[in-house]
Amino acid sequence: MVPNEMDVRAVLGPFHGALADASRAALRSWLAIPPAQRAALDHPRVFANVIWGFFREEATVRLSGFPGVTLTHKYNTFGIVINEQLMLRFKRVNRKGLSRNYATQASLSFYAQCELPGIPATCPRAEIGWREDDVRLGLSDVCIAMRDGKRLAWRYSIIEEGGTSVVPIPMIAPTPAPRRLRVRGKAGEKRQKQRNA
Repeated sequence: MVPNEMDVRAVLGPFHGALADASRAALRSWLAIPPAQRAALDHPRVFANVIWGFFREEATVRLSGFPGVTLTHKYNTFGIVINEQLMLRFKRVNRKGLSRNYATQASLSFYAQCELPGIPATCPRAEIGWREDDVRLGLSDVCIAMRDGKRLAWRYSIIEEGGTSVVPIPMIAPTPAPRRLRVRGKAGEKRQKQRNA
């Protein structure tokens, strides 16, 4: 059974800021990678995996002190279980709020809200969905998304929660171009003298 949005908001309310901040920090870590190295990682799947790894680190630091939060790493998924009432995982989503997955038995069971080993069916599962902006310099959305099988049941944005909603872009001061010296021949010297006279 898919829980309603208001119940999930009530459970997750105290955690919205930490989840949004961890998402922004993950993207900041991505932007801190030197541009030449980042270009080598510029493939949609690699990009999503690198952001996921940074998020896992940030979420572990930010959420490990909260009572009632259990962090798991099962089935190649980093899970955040809140008060044994809701399990979350971090996924890149499209504009509609849907993530893409290979149709494994585990992912089908996750979305169908079926029991998974170690995760009872009474603990609904949702996603912390993230989507980058068009130039990959910021987040255009961080949301909580609940699916009912392949269909999106509902979603709501938490991008404005927490510290800042904008990821600062590191500014690099332009280096001035060196002055070019002009070498003049005798004809150029004569013209210069005529102008100055």
